[in-house]
Amino acid sequence: RPPGEFDSAVSTFDSLNHVLELPELESVFASAFRALRPGGLLAFDLNMREAFETLWHGTFASVDDQAAGITVGSFDPAANLGRAEVTLFRPAEDGCWRRSDVRVLERCYARDEVTGALAGAGFCPIEAREAWELGMRGDVAIGRQWFFARKP
Repeated sequence: RPPGEFDSAVSTFDSLNHVLELPELESVFASAFRALRPGGLLAFDLNMREAFETLWHGTFASVDDQAAGITVGSFDPAANLGRAEVTLFRPAEDGCWRRSDVRVLERCYARDEVTGALAGAGFCPIEAREAWELGMRGDVAIGRQWFFARKP
């Protein structure tokens, strides 16, 4: 699509935490800025330090008729990196269960890094709000912030 064609861009469920380096996040914001019309809105959520420190430790399991999974989470505060080792078992067509292993990494960005990267891309104004302020409840709201940035 041509630059400046969209009224808004939205990224949910901490997807941008999977962008592991600040220069890459800056590139994402610059691309979003180019894609938006003047006045366009970029909205996204991120897990912040409280989420990683509170929710990214320990072992979690879930089992139902369609899958069984075990997740072992950890957070390295020096590296600002959350890691989840996920092992899944799913039934296959032959009736056997198949195992798959996945490593999920997420970067913990500071609010100032995010707002600085947005401003560097040209966004103004920029607003950050706690998820609970926007009506989110439960574990999903712990340490989650929503960012709203407009293209002038």
